[in-house]
Amino acid sequence: MMKKLLFIITLLFSFNTLAQEETIANCQGALGYAYYHSHGLVPHNEAGWGEDKITKGIFTLKKLDDDKLDLLFIDATQSITSSIQSGGTIFPIIRTGNSISIIIIHKSIIETYSFWENSENEYKFSLSQTKTGDIMVRKNSLLVGSCNYINFNY
Repeated sequence: MMKKLLFIITLLFSFNTLAQEETIANCQGALGYAYYHSHGLVPHNEAGWGEDKITKGIFTLKKLDDDKLDLLFIDATQSITSSIQSGGTIFPIIRTGNSISIIIIHKSIIETYSFWENSENEYKFSLSQTKTGDIMVRKNSLLVGSCNYINFNY
C-alpha cells in the first residue's frame, strides 16, 4: 500500500511539474562553421576555420513556472542537459512577433540562441558560441538548424 501511495504522489508531482513549464521552441540539428583557437587540445597546425555540427542535437526552449527561461539540449552524449542546472544564466534579449533571442552565460562559454520564422514560413534557429577561458578546446562558432515548433506569443 505504501509503495502504491508513493507512486501516486510521485506521478502527481511529475504532472504538476510538467504543467508549470511551457515549451517555446523545439529545434534540431545544427550545421555551420567554427574558428578553433591554437590552445589546449588543438595544435597550431589544426587551428583555424572548420566545419562544425551538432547533427543529432535537440534543443528545447522552455518557460518555467517562475517566468524564467531554460534551454534543454541533447548533444553527442545523448543526455539531456539543462542550461540552468549546468550553471548557466539566461537573459532574454530580443522578442518580436516572429523572433526570439536569448543569451546564456556560463563560466567559460557565452551562447546566443535566436529562433525565427523566415519569409518562407519555416522555423529556424541559430547558435553562436564563444568558448574561451579555462577549457581545453577554445572556439567561436555559428550553427544554424531547423525547428518544428516556435511559440512567439509565450
